[in-house]
Amino acid sequence: MTAPNAVKIHLAASLHKILSVDFPDQWPGFMQELEKCLMSDQIRGIHVGLIGLHELVKVFQWKSAENREPLYNIVAIVFPVIQTICLKLFELEAADMLKLALKIYHSSIQMDLPPCFEDQMTHLVPWCSLFIKIIEKPINVPNDTEDFEKYVWWGTKKWAYRCLNLLVEKYSAQPDSSFMKNFTPNILTTYLQQLDVWMKKECYMSDKCLALSANFLCEAVKHKITWKIMKGHVDTLVSQFIFPLVCFSSKDELIWTENPVDYVHKKSELFEESNVPQQNVTLLLVDLIRSRKNQTFMTTLNFVNSVLGRESAENGRDKDGALYMIGALAPYILESKSISPMMEPFFGNHVLPEFKSKFPFLRARACELVRYFNDLEFSNEQNLSHIYLQVLDCLRDEELPVQVQAALALQHMIRNESGAYYYTIHLIYIYPSSLVKEATVPHFSFVIQTIISLMNQVDMDMLVTALEEFVETFSEQLPPFSVELCKQLSDTYLHLLEEINAQQQPEKNGNLLAVNEEIFNSKIVTAMSVIETIQQLISDPRNSPDMLSQIELVIIPIIQRTTKNKVYALYNEIFEIIAFCILALQQVSQPMWSIFELCYKAFKEDDEGLQYYATQMVPSFYNFITLGKDVFVENEQVKHMIFDIIDVCMGNEDLNENDRTPSCRLIESVLLNCSGQMDNYVPSFLNLAFRYILGGNIESIDFKVHCLEIVINCIYYNPRLTLGFLEENNWTQGFFSLWFSTLSSFSSVHDKKLIIVALCALLKLPVAQIPTCLQPTWPQILVGLSDVFKDLSESIEGDSDSELADDEDEDDEEEEEEEEIENRDLVIEEDIDGDYDVENDSGSDDDLSEREGDEDVEDEDAEYLEYLAQEATANETDVIEERDTAHTDENLYQSPLDCLNLYEHFEQSLKELQHYNAEFYDYLMKNLSEEDQNNVVGILSVAEKSRIEN
Repeated sequence: MTAPNAVKIHLAASLHKILSVDFPDQWPGFMQELEKCLMSDQIRGIHVGLIGLHELVKVFQWKSAENREPLYNIVAIVFPVIQTICLKLFELEAADMLKLALKIYHSSIQMDLPPCFEDQMTHLVPWCSLFIKIIEKPINVPNDTEDFEKYVWWGTKKWAYRCLNLLVEKYSAQPDSSFMKNFTPNILTTYLQQLDVWMKKECYMSDKCLALSANFLCEAVKHKITWKIMKGHVDTLVSQFIFPLVCFSSKDELIWTENPVDYVHKKSELFEESNVPQQNVTLLLVDLIRSRKNQTFMTTLNFVNSVLGRESAENGRDKDGALYMIGALAPYILESKSISPMMEPFFGNHVLPEFKSKFPFLRARACELVRYFNDLEFSNEQNLSHIYLQVLDCLRDEELPVQVQAALALQHMIRNESGAYYYTIHLIYIYPSSLVKEATVPHFSFVIQTIISLMNQVDMDMLVTALEEFVETFSEQLPPFSVELCKQLSDTYLHLLEEINAQQQPEKNGNLLAVNEEIFNSKIVTAMSVIETIQQLISDPRNSPDMLSQIELVIIPIIQRTTKNKVYALYNEIFEIIAFCILALQQVSQPMWSIFELCYKAFKEDDEGLQYYATQMVPSFYNFITLGKDVFVENEQVKHMIFDIIDVCMGNEDLNENDRTPSCRLIESVLLNCSGQMDNYVPSFLNLAFRYILGGNIESIDFKVHCLEIVINCIYYNPRLTLGFLEENNWTQGFFSLWFSTLSSFSSVHDKKLIIVALCALLKLPVAQIPTCLQPTWPQILVGLSDVFKDLSESIEGDSDSELADDEDEDDEEEEEEEEIENRDLVIEEDIDGDYDVENDSGSDDDLSEREGDEDVEDEDAEYLEYLAQEATANETDVIEERDTAHTDENLYQSPLDCLNLYEHFEQSLKELQHYNAEFYDYLMKNLSEEDQNNVVGILSVAEKSRIEN
């Protein structure tokens, strides 16, 4: 009770840990002790009781429903007592303790509503009345707004808002529930009253309370019972609540001036649960238009038009707010048949002039609008050209936020011209023109250098994505700059790595650690994008060997620093880039072998990261064997390193089957590429495989197949040696039975190729070298070959059909999209002076009849958040999908089997058998069924046809 607050925090954390383990079984008397504290006549005792209850509730806060029974009992028994305590605390002005009680309530309903809430008179009426009472509590206006924002009562009010909002969110799934009918209208009325006083500037409200009010109104828009109350306030809310909060503020100006990097981050980062009023009122604005379009769209545009028509614009802030609202409503403006044609003159009158505004925030806003309306079709190409030149000029602006917006605007303008589709929520436009792209070619170097400079100042994934797209779009102009660009990207990556490493250091302050995790993840994503761009540079087929060699030297520090700092989150990208370099050069250079040694050293010194090395480093080594086999075969040290890695990954008990699979592939790479030079290692490989094959505890089919394929590879490598080893250990019959019984599990084309060449190798064996136990069933090899060839043909055809189907689906989608665009029949109606009056348009547009009346509407907030996220990340989803499909192990792995004509190989094997052992050949063929004989003949005919064609 007497401990200082700093100590109480640590004691509470310790109590939480104990309760999470011991309650209720090992500490059944805790609730009695808690109730004793809560019933204390001393305020300190009550405070201790609230702290203990808070920690107890948090233990069950996120548990599944079947494990939340203790929490339900606590709520039913203790919460009526807590509510009475809260009333006393309210009278005593004990804001801190009252806030703690509200946090307890909020935690208890985070996952679901306790069953006792069905008794509304006991558990809902008193609490909701308390929340409203707290919200309505007047607070005197202070002299210092900043101090007032931190005033303890605003923290308490915030939690009252949060509790009510969460209750409404939980009950909103039941629009006809008693709560929605009886409680929600009163809650809405209270919120509107508080906002009315704030809008009249008769009281102050904290940013968090304003944001939470907007959140509640977003929900109220959707429900019939609350919309009837709210709709009469919409015009006022738009003009006096939403509009002032989206205008460029004094706080914005201060951040812009003192820390422009922070300003860029604050205005670009989007959160589903935001305490930022601007973001939340933007969602409210969008919800009003989307959910009640017929009653709000034209009046909102009329208001914006009136603001833009004002002659007085001394500080530019009103115009900024109006343009911000237009940007937020871009998807709905563009889908409107009557409004969308007016946007070209709108840009001429209200956007283009702001590129030269004396206010830098308006220059940034103009660029942002170009980005939001990047799918607007311009009837006059000169207008598009003029906008492009203005955006390019803003890229030279002295203000960092303006430069960032210009870079993103230019990215979107060029993206649409590339022939790609750009999706908004409702429509799709296609831009075949290449005006912007052609105009950018002379400025390519400047644009790239500027974006890299911005990246070095602002850790922003959107900028890295923009750079990736520029690199891809202007690939023809890239080669002269590739090495220098790679150096700059390397510097950017290393700078990010220093900051990431700093974030990885343990922090003493728990809250700070949580913030650091968010920053850490952001920097990781940015670093990944930088590496992806470097991969693009490496993969450009126009690069000369000399350029690639220079790029290799550039990436060595990247790999060194990443492994040294153990940034495991980047290992996949880092090790992939090694494979990219080797594939691009089609050889393993000396610098790459030094990287190999570096990776091995890191692997040996870092037990903690073994899993990351096993799954992400090992695949990058496949091509060291494939394209560097001469060095591998001759260098005993390199061989030792490879085999040591295989032994560790296959034998370490801390690794699972998925972790071991890449090592199986590494063994395969050795055996396929080093024919006749690895005899001494075959027994070791077989022992590694049979450790799991004989263990009988393989869980995944994938790992089982890879273990079997180690043996199959050994057979292909040297069938006599392998069969001899199997015989010595009495494994022969068991292995072949298992192999042939699981043929259907070898599903990939590569699997089937491997089986075919291994069976062909067995076919060519002299009879004396065939184990006695297998001789009676030896004809089954031809049967197996016949079946696998059939499966192979079907697999290849299936892949082709799948690709064709995908292409057809894409074609169908394109046709549908083109039809949709053609059917829009956009009609441009312009006044002589280019101005327009939106007032006369009300009710005339078909799209305004989508939301008629005051009925409940579906919850679509997630859709708009997704749209905003797409804007913020510049189609990051598409980029991620490209990574998933373009950078898989399969595409980075070269196999000698890739170019082998299996039909001709089978034909040659059969000819050798017939030539050297005609009697055994006849024996095998005679023991085939007529169907199997026909299948063999079919395979041979394909081989002959292939040979003739080639």
